[in-house]
Amino acid sequence: MKLKYLLDGVSELHESFFGKERLLQQDISAICTDTRNIKNNSLFVAIAGLNFDAHNAIPEVLNKGAKAVVGDRDLNLDYKIPYIKVSNSREALSAVAANFYGNPAKKLKMIGITGTDGKTTTANMTFSVLKSVGKKVGVISTLGVKMCDRTLDTGFHVTNPEPLELQSYLRKMVDEGCEYCVLEVTSHGIDQRRIGGINFDVSVITNVTRDHLDYHKTFKNYLFTKAKLFENSKVKIANEECASYKKLKELFGDLIGFRADAGWMEDATARHMERFFPGRYNLANANAARAVCRALGVTDEQINIGIKALKKVTGRYDVIDVGAKQVIIDFAHTPNALLSLLSEIRKKYESITLVFGCAGERDAGKRPLMGKIASKYCKNIILTSEDPRSEDPLEIIRQIKGGISGKARVFEISDRKEAIEFAVAKKLNESDVVLVTGKGHERSMNVGGVEYPWSDGGVVKSVLDL
Repeated sequence: MKLKYLLDGVSELHESFFGKERLLQQDISAICTDTRNIKNNSLFVAIAGLNFDAHNAIPEVLNKGAKAVVGDRDLNLDYKIPYIKVSNSREALSAVAANFYGNPAKKLKMIGITGTDGKTTTANMTFSVLKSVGKKVGVISTLGVKMCDRTLDTGFHVTNPEPLELQSYLRKMVDEGCEYCVLEVTSHGIDQRRIGGINFDVSVITNVTRDHLDYHKTFKNYLFTKAKLFENSKVKIANEECASYKKLKELFGDLIGFRADAGWMEDATARHMERFFPGRYNLANANAARAVCRALGVTDEQINIGIKALKKVTGRYDVIDVGAKQVIIDFAHTPNALLSLLSEIRKKYESITLVFGCAGERDAGKRPLMGKIASKYCKNIILTSEDPRSEDPLEIIRQIKGGISGKARVFEISDRKEAIEFAVAKKLNESDVVLVTGKGHERSMNVGGVEYPWSDGGVVKSVLDL
């Protein structure tokens, strides 16, 4: 594609660049943001990240064959290539990526789903309903990409892909004949302009509670970032029972509200929910999906069928039966998610053994809060690692333990495999259920910046010889 056309729609594009006008007519064969992936005849988009400013690597990428550079710094370059200065490199990247892949989002009905908790379940419920009524639909979520009958892996710890990957997936959906795309959107994705230029037919905020304050610094910033999803959405849906609903209503008066009340459900659907998606929080997820589908013209009768068609969402309340006992694996990794999960499980089981930790290089303020919640509901608490990254797992455990009080017995086993084995093999007889939280569906563990293969479910099944 001609460089000139790749830049179409880039906001606040500065006309000045180094090089001759004719160079904007050259063909670009690839777009790159990583200096390690530069190809000949590529356009390099320089982004200043938290740890590395790619503007400093421009000489390197030119030596590797880049033919043009987009950046948002004032640079004094003496190269015979175009340097196109923009107001925001991340925003420009989204526009350039969309152009490169033929603006696929414009050919799809886009559904955006964000929130602190419940995004993945709501997205997959919505996907299931639309698919059950014969719609050709794709979904991009933390579990990967599903489109019609294909499944693609998005990599480790990826929920809302970066613009190049996101636009590539949307292009594949269009090529597969999809009409709808359900996109799970994160606050990082919004703040970093990964969804820049995408207009949503329907969007929903499942809830907004504490998370990612290491990045957003304040809850107000976090809430306002989530709210930006509504700025480019025709239909806006939010949770009336969430404390943040009032503020969202002030910002966007034309909200459609939903609640966890399940009055529209058929008895068979309610029984299905109780088996596979128990708890009031899952009723809220189902009602969020219902509100989305209703906005797209789907009837309650069809929604009931679609909800029943979904048997599980990987890593969400995954139950492994062990005779009369059970082990449950769940992704719950925020204070609100852990509280909702434990309060539901406590209705069924008198005593709980919980295995959990908190991620390194993430919101440290939530660690004692989660310890406090755990001690309110659990008989045994086994504190362990959960993607410690560059942090000391024992220090993370110490911070979680600072919030624990009461009669719960606390064990500190930083090796997550040993912690799960201890809980399942030694503690199962002392509790009615063993609960392992924080990793859910994830297939890797980040230790020291390295991703190692991992599976909570795999460890549990290995201990039990399943």
